[in-house]
Amino acid sequence: MGVKVVRLFLFLVLFSFGLQAAPVTVIRHVPPEEGVDIRKLYFKDLLVLALEKSKKKYGEYLLDQVSTPMYQARAFKSLEQNQIDVVWSMTSNQREEQAQAVYIPLMKGLLGYRVFIIHRDKRDLFNNVGSLQDLADLSAIQGHDWPDTKILRHNGLKVITDFKYLAIFDHIDRGRYDYFPRGVLEAWEELASTKHNHLMVDPNILLVYPAPVYFFVRKGDDALAERLAFGLKQAHEDGSFDHLLFSHPVHKEAFKKLAVSHRQVFYLSNPLLSDKTPLNEASYWLSVEQLTGMK
Repeated sequence: MGVKVVRLFLFLVLFSFGLQAAPVTVIRHVPPEEGVDIRKLYFKDLLVLALEKSKKKYGEYLLDQVSTPMYQARAFKSLEQNQIDVVWSMTSNQREEQAQAVYIPLMKGLLGYRVFIIHRDKRDLFNNVGSLQDLADLSAIQGHDWPDTKILRHNGLKVITDFKYLAIFDHIDRGRYDYFPRGVLEAWEELASTKHNHLMVDPNILLVYPAPVYFFVRKGDDALAERLAFGLKQAHEDGSFDHLLFSHPVHKEAFKKLAVSHRQVFYLSNPLLSDKTPLNEASYWLSVEQLTGMK
């Protein structure tokens, strides 16, 4: 009996040492760009989900949020310099050359769902739009160096640009241009914070183009890239990815306001995507049909 007790004790001691020696992956990431932006919390929640789904295969992890907020250009530089380990960002060819993308869209392309901020007096213009050519007869305004400007122009739309973001609202308010395309997660929040009371979100039209947001890791960090890809795929397969996407409070509110079943949808191509974009993986992308009837 005594021998069995000693063996059990030794087993527990060795097992305890084994647990203590198990490697823990420390993953450094940036905080939101400006304070606590609830829209950005989704990406951290998704990062945690991917790490949890991969824990059984890849082991324990520890998230370490660095103290300094960073805009994306600095975040990618810090990634290169091994000061952080992961960044989430809308993709571009430059970013895919600078860092290693995990090619699973984090928002299923939601950033490419665009509605229009317009002047109330111009609502009838958009009631009468029946084709992309009709829309091309109107004038859009965007930021000078925004990737959306190139996408819209590539699809034959007339786009004027301005260097100053706030000036764009002034242009729309004064009727100089017809519409300001914004993401469905941005438009209503921006209207609520603007001083222009004559602006509204057009209820008739929705533009859709593929605009993936990815996790990016440092070039050569194959271990973390593989782990994140595995975890995201697991979340897709068991439904937890969609649950997080559709239940996030900011997303739920935006889907409700979008009222997609009442909108005419125009699909655009995105010339800025690399050939590694998983366009043929239907489960990685949001569909308009998924949003129809959502409350």
